[in-house]
Amino acid sequence: MPAPLLRACFKIAWGPAASDFGCGQGGEAGASPQRAVVAQSTQAADKRPAARRVFAEKAGSLCCSSVTEPWRVCSLVAPRHPAFSAKTEPHGILKQALRPAIFLDRDGVVNRVLVREGKPYPPGRMADFEVLPGVAEACQLLKQAGFCLVVATNQPDVGRGTLKKEVVEAIHVEMCRLLPIDRVEVCYDSGQENPPSEFRKPRPGMLLRAARDLGLDLTRSFMVGDRWRDIDCGHAAGCGTILIDYGYAEALRILPHYRVKTLREAADIILHKRAL
Repeated sequence: MPAPLLRACFKIAWGPAASDFGCGQGGEAGASPQRAVVAQSTQAADKRPAARRVFAEKAGSLCCSSVTEPWRVCSLVAPRHPAFSAKTEPHGILKQALRPAIFLDRDGVVNRVLVREGKPYPPGRMADFEVLPGVAEACQLLKQAGFCLVVATNQPDVGRGTLKKEVVEAIHVEMCRLLPIDRVEVCYDSGQENPPSEFRKPRPGMLLRAARDLGLDLTRSFMVGDRWRDIDCGHAAGCGTILIDYGYAEALRILPHYRVKTLREAADIILHKRAL
């Protein structure tokens, strides 16, 4: 498809809520931390009108739909999401132009967690951040296979006032320096918001926003996580799901498609599926 036509195929009247932050833009590990995007979400910070309009041009005609939920803006790249009605679903526009992604939870998938009473907790300071063994190799293999790598993480301790946002941001800078991450999605909401944030896992808002902004095919993508929220989020977005099973003292609500012990094992499954 010619580039001008590709650019004209859809226009979204809601710009991405993202800022340049300092991650390697999908190159080799240790690439310059100047170009990738970190998207940060809080309900309180989003003062934009609730209703948006999404435009999609298909077969020479302009289709228009009114959007009332934040994640529906992403319907162009997530047509299978159950929230879409027949009126809003664009029936796979630009499907052939979309690329697959691996969505990674951060704590317990990328870096080591602190486990207390059978439950995982994120590092509370930069000195506690440690990339798990095999993660760099797994990310490099997935990157070489053509996957976009997106970290999607809840960091509710910031919203609760028990962890400084600057600590989280410093961790992400270091993570992107070490790994070929294309984008980091962060939700700082406390979990006590009413109504609940659409960007806090298990809701799929972070995945759908990244898919919209980066042109991702969620039906060919995977969500890899270590908790039930990650698995539910992946299912809600229409992705394959892989649980890194640490045997935490919490039950799953929806079964994952696969269970593994490490991200390296998850990468093997993904690459095998890709080769079929």
